[in-house]
Amino acid sequence: MAADLPVKAPPPAPVPQNEWTWWVEGGAQGVLGGPYVPGLIPAFDPRPSNWGWDAAGSLDYRFNGYWHISGDFRYGQNDKTSVSNQFACISSCTKVYGRNLASRKEENWVADFMVGREIGLGGGTSQIKGGVRVAEIRGTTNGNMLLVSGFGSFVSSAYTQTNKFLGVGPRLALEGTVPIGGAWFIDYMGGVAGLYGHQSTNQVATNITSGGACTSGCPINASTSGNGFVFNPDAMLGIAYALSPTTKLAINYHADAYFSALRVFTPTGAAAHTDRIYHGPSLRLTMQLP
Repeated sequence: MAADLPVKAPPPAPVPQNEWTWWVEGGAQGVLGGPYVPGLIPAFDPRPSNWGWDAAGSLDYRFNGYWHISGDFRYGQNDKTSVSNQFACISSCTKVYGRNLASRKEENWVADFMVGREIGLGGGTSQIKGGVRVAEIRGTTNGNMLLVSGFGSFVSSAYTQTNKFLGVGPRLALEGTVPIGGAWFIDYMGGVAGLYGHQSTNQVATNITSGGACTSGCPINASTSGNGFVFNPDAMLGIAYALSPTTKLAINYHADAYFSALRVFTPTGAAAHTDRIYHGPSLRLTMQLP
């Protein structure tokens, strides 16, 4: 008769509550784009080093079975690199030669404050998230120029140019992880933000002359600023290995683009805007805590 009794289904697994997830990562950062130094003939465009470094971290809190609040922060730096050029006669002058040496360094950071909901996409865990992003880009060029004529006169000029962008705006993102067999997973993220902020460029030049002032081809005092809208998509794709049920290690490649973010000068000295695209590989450690 016991065999005739209905078999009771096992109770459902409890839904995790109050679960914390955090991750930290670090890696290389490549950068694309660069502003001109106004006043120089020929035009001069020092750039930061092509590759630098970045580091990031995030904290996510699930306050019921589906909803999350999270915050993350990323900082990157492309150290200064020195470039130089030499030129002969500039403008209509004769028997003039010159040398220009400059270095460029850039820093960037971004912070997100998001609310997300799990949607169970791709057989793994995933979230659709919305919130606010704050981002800043700052670059500094320091240079020295020397012009010498055949008549013994010279012009020496030191200059500093600073380009800055600081913006804030809404962001929407999708992120998650998909199991691909055993302890291996594919991690992914795609987001888009619209940032409104202040863009400025300021160049200060100090000239020392002997035998006459520099009439052309020297750095100038110049500045331009304004407010603008920056379109900011970002994405990440990686492969992860679960070291334990609550810990995994991943190798990722990310890209973060800021279109028309920096206000700069063109070779003719007119104000314009240029993009900044940061990208690179990183190593990420993720842990979950009850």
